[in-house]
Amino acid sequence: MGMSIGESLRAARTERGLDLDALARTTRLRASLISRIESDDFAGCGGAVYARAHIRAVAKAVGLDPAPLVAEFDAQHGSAPEPTPVPVVVDQPDRAGGRRPGRSPSPWFAAAVVVLVAVIALVGANLFAGGSPSTVRAGSPAPPPAGSPTPPAAAGTPTTPPSPPPAVAPAPGGGSSGVSMQVLASAASWISVTDPTQGELFQGVLSAGDTKDFHATDQLSVRLGNAGGVALTVNGRSLGTVGARGQVVSLQFGPGDPTAKNAA
Repeated sequence: MGMSIGESLRAARTERGLDLDALARTTRLRASLISRIESDDFAGCGGAVYARAHIRAVAKAVGLDPAPLVAEFDAQHGSAPEPTPVPVVVDQPDRAGGRRPGRSPSPWFAAAVVVLVAVIALVGANLFAGGSPSTVRAGSPAPPPAGSPTPPAAAGTPTTPPSPPPAVAPAPGGGSSGVSMQVLASAASWISVTDPTQGELFQGVLSAGDTKDFHATDQLSVRLGNAGGVALTVNGRSLGTVGARGQVVSLQFGPGDPTAKNAA
């Protein structure tokens, strides 16, 4: 029997060396909600629609195809039924201008009229009573349920374009200025960069297209959770990718010409 949805997500996260907090920062979901999803508990998602969205977000962040997981969720919990249209029968006048004999209004049409009248009466009662505490003012957006993904910015809203990453210049004098490293992600990858003097410089997930620059006096140590998804440039010299997709690699670099060596 194959792994469940939550087990598949947890296994992929562990394989890439991600903890719940790092994954929460990437997906903008609570770490506690991700933990419940990994335990196949979707009660905190706020409904099937949000559960599918959370599954897609977590799967993409850990490098999985979300389509099979969403399909398995629908198979277990059922997809939302499509609304059934209410047939409306309109009597056609005959050629003489009268109604055709033997035709009566459809019972579906009568039921629809009753429901419409009841809705209008309920709305009118609420208006005369001053509205209920849950009344939403016109034009005010309804708040999203807790744990739902942050909606994208509205179209037309001006945003500040990101500044281009600074170019990494080669260290002059055979590395007398220390060691510089640039990391360019072509696919989602978890990375950790440390300096023996300054400690941990960065730990987190880079998305495709992200770039990070680092500088140290004596040495930089880097650990990649998806070595085939990032390219390295050390002291101005491009090393390209240093491993295969999904491979975990640890490297160290010092001043001078870049010579990659496995970290102890």
